[in-house]
Amino acid sequence: MLYPNWLDEQIVELHGFKAFQQPDDIAIAIKLIYDKPLWKEISSILGRPEADLKKQLKLIVDRRNKIVHNSDIDPVTTLPGKLSISFSDAQSVLNFIEALCNAIDRIVN
Repeated sequence: MLYPNWLDEQIVELHGFKAFQQPDDIAIAIKLIYDKPLWKEISSILGRPEADLKKQLKLIVDRRNKIVHNSDIDPVTTLPGKLSISFSDAQSVLNFIEALCNAIDRIVN
């Protein structure tokens, strides 16, 4: 095990209930093991502005929350219906999340 059991238990106890989906929350979690500005580093690795990366992640999290908590119902239509999502939309999200995770892994390792 990388950390002593007591440290692992404390981290789980203090943070286990948190989702860490929003950009600032992710930075707070990573700050436990890495002390440099996370999103600045990610921006450098991915070659995109920090604000754009955070905005894209927030949009993904927002859509995820609509799917999970509101059944992804389209609030604009008068007929019951779901918001549309294409295969390419889903693939784009997966590619972004994978690149983001790989960048974080590269930073902290």
